[in-house]
Amino acid sequence: MRQIIQIRPAGNRVLPSEPAGSNFWQLTMGDTVVGWATSYPAAQDKQRRLEQARLPAAS
Repeated sequence: MRQIIQIRPAGNRVLPSEPAGSNFWQLTMGDTVVGWATSYPAAQDKQRRLEQARLPAAS
């Protein structure tokens, strides 16, 4: 069964190098973190790219 990449809010200012008030989004597959994003639209874009990378190569 293929796992879905999920987007979850990760809270504000997860990294000390980011300005206060920055929202972060975590992309997970099962219990494994597969990516981070600084906005929901960026998380959706990254989710699409990760899903495309998982597709079998066309012959």
